[in-house]
Amino acid sequence: MEEAKATRMGQCAMEINLTFVQSADPEKMRAMLAAHATRGGMLRGCPASMSKRKRKNMTKKDKELPVILASGSPRRREILRHLGITFDVIPSTREEVVTSDDPMEAVKSLAAQKAEVIAGQTEGDCVIIGADTVVANEGKILGKPKDEEDARRMIRSLSGHAHQVCTGVMIIVREDGQVRSSNFAVSTNVHVHELTEDQIERYVGKNESLDKAGAYAMQGWFAPFIDGIEGDYFNVVGLPIARVYEELIALGLDLYR
Repeated sequence: MEEAKATRMGQCAMEINLTFVQSADPEKMRAMLAAHATRGGMLRGCPASMSKRKRKNMTKKDKELPVILASGSPRRREILRHLGITFDVIPSTREEVVTSDDPMEAVKSLAAQKAEVIAGQTEGDCVIIGADTVVANEGKILGKPKDEEDARRMIRSLSGHAHQVCTGVMIIVREDGQVRSSNFAVSTNVHVHELTEDQIERYVGKNESLDKAGAYAMQGWFAPFIDGIEGDYFNVVGLPIARVYEELIALGLDLYR
């Protein structure tokens, strides 16, 4: 009896240990959350059978809310793992709208749009983290290039001087019928070596430009052309994890494991 019970608990733990959901279909999301609840009501350790009074008496460290990363970026996924937590990946498929010419305000809005879409498509207690990154050069926002020629143009504009990488983050905490949130942006100065046309051509030929803001990846094939940075490296990659952790603590949650 005890062995069978332990086996079932082990199977449940393996099933809920890590779930990546690559669809923003509301029905699939609700089914996923319901399935977790049916198998013990815990995405990360909070049984459904626990009374509301017991839940409220749990400390923030003991009470582990489900965490959802509202981004399909593998780089943000890898950075968030540094907290040592399990989380679900539910990227928003709705196209975001740039609402400001100011890079910092723009990324805050873009991140909020991502997180709010997922918040509207899910139910129950959870933590939702949305993020978006843009490159700003001389105050102008550089998004992802349309094609290789656009990528060459962007890299030429960055060659030989500093620019800014801005990442906006929106954290939504939904707990016991209440919602808390934090929306912020972080900027890092990036200094790029002066590139020759041949170097630009060879880099664009690496085929990593088209899905990157500013047409480059500092942690990729563009690394030899970075003279230095001022600020958070992880912010450039896509998620300022130190600031995220600070904001989570300010919201009453210490998720570091």
